[in-house]
Amino acid sequence: MGPIGRASARLGRSPWCDAALRRAFDLVGALFIAVLSLPLLALAGVAVALDSRGPVLYRQRRVGKQGATFVLLKLRTMALDAEADGIARWSTAGDRRITRIGRPLRRHRIDELPQLWNVIRGDMSLIGPRPERPEFVVELRRHIAGYDDRHAVRPGVTGFAQVGYRYGASIADAVRKHELDLEFLRRQSPWLDLGILAATLKVILSPSMAEPSGPACAGVVQAGRGWTGSLARNPQPQLSTR
Repeated sequence: MGPIGRASARLGRSPWCDAALRRAFDLVGALFIAVLSLPLLALAGVAVALDSRGPVLYRQRRVGKQGATFVLLKLRTMALDAEADGIARWSTAGDRRITRIGRPLRRHRIDELPQLWNVIRGDMSLIGPRPERPEFVVELRRHIAGYDDRHAVRPGVTGFAQVGYRYGASIADAVRKHELDLEFLRRQSPWLDLGILAATLKVILSPSMAEPSGPACAGVVQAGRGWTGSLARNPQPQLSTR
């Protein structure tokens, strides 16, 4: 029995019931947020088009549930030739490939809004482990035992690691993120989802928490604990890969 099945058994629910409830939550939530955010998304799209050459939307293959790949949508925040040599690279702090308008869009997570369409399509969930690129998954599988456990559920637009970690890239950070992903799978509940959504909103609205570290990140983690009792054991925030 995987992490999801164990969590459902502990709560006295069937995995099928949990899946149906989560899908209903995702559809209603994604449609509601999409309607509210449509004016913001339209303004952001115009800003992207005026700021640099290239398409407004960026499409990238990611690994989802059960290891299946899908096309993830984002507002383009990097230069058109960011990977002109065809080599996949992690995004890093101060990455020069990021455009002028791309920095505030990434800081406030506005670039992720098109993924609401991925949620409606069934590729993603509102809450869950962030999907990685296939090239990075191959590397991470070699370094992290049981890495594919995170693929037991649909990947999320946001998640516990995303509200507590900033942008960056390293194997050590991916290990810590994986630990938090597994903690999320073990503790899945509607209250946990609401706590993560509340923390995500705080990140979007507060520039100081968009790339949390130290005390700022600790505040987000503590907020999550207020919803769930305990999200993770002794979280030591570093950063997240996107």
